Amino acid sequence: VIMGIDIVAGGRRTKHKTRATPKSENVYIRLLVKLYEFLARRTNANFNGIVLQRLKASKSNRSPLGLARLARYMKGQDGKIA
Repeated sequence: VIMGIDIVAGGRRTKHKTRATPKSENVYIRLLVKLYEFLARRTNANFNGIVLQRLKASKSNRSPLGLARLARYMKGQDGKIA
């Protein structure tokens, strides 16, 4: 009889979770996280969820998003909030 490892559905990776809160103690970042958690939950726009992921990411994994690029994305989106 050959013994093996019993791997349940999902594989070996058990501790791969997204960060629940930002590591930063900065009050303003935490307020932004609260705001975008609400917006991601209550609106059907993917943008809010992506911004929330960026806010929670570690500094080395955070991708940059400048104001100019944000303005470019929002051009023609009258009446919407970024």
